[in-house]
Amino acid sequence: MPAAEVQTLTGIGSGIGGKVVIQITADPERIYDVQITEQSETIGIGSIAVDKRPAAIVEANSLAVDGIAGATITSNAIKDGIRKALASGGFDFSSFESNATSGGKYIPGTYTASAAGMGIVRVAMSFEESRITSVQIDVSEETKSIGGTIGGQMENAILAAQTSEVDGVSGATLTSVAIRQAAANCILQATG
Repeated sequence: MPAAEVQTLTGIGSGIGGKVVIQITADPERIYDVQITEQSETIGIGSIAVDKRPAAIVEANSLAVDGIAGATITSNAIKDGIRKALASGGFDFSSFESNATSGGKYIPGTYTASAAGMGIVRVAMSFEESRITSVQIDVSEETKSIGGTIGGQMENAILAAQTSEVDGVSGATLTSVAIRQAAANCILQATG
């Protein structure tokens, strides 16, 4: 680390439980460390983002990492706090908004995961080094007239957005959440 440029900076994001205080160590080109020094996020939901997102951001050297399904507000609070910390040091946080990682973002292949909706939702996702190439969602165990109808819509949304953090379908909340959770698990598998 070039010691002359490295700074320890603090920023605050707003989570479900209030403020999320972030301390980072960074220079204009690299985020070396992210610590959450204060938070009151929901145990088992937001706390998962608190535990996992900082390391993912450091590893990717980017804010463009997937949030945690079901913990979108906390995931966004962490990223917002990091943006504010970077800005407080005079750094251009937009340079950390892309997925530019050495060697590619994903390990190419097809990954599968399942999650509980009304029944079991199964998701299979294929990846190249830099993008999601296909999404297949099996909602055959969901209520036919509700969650059983949204597989194609969610496949298209995830593929277009290149993330599991897409809007759910109104009226099919349990199925939407299960799809996002399973898709997030596939993405985690693909990122190693």
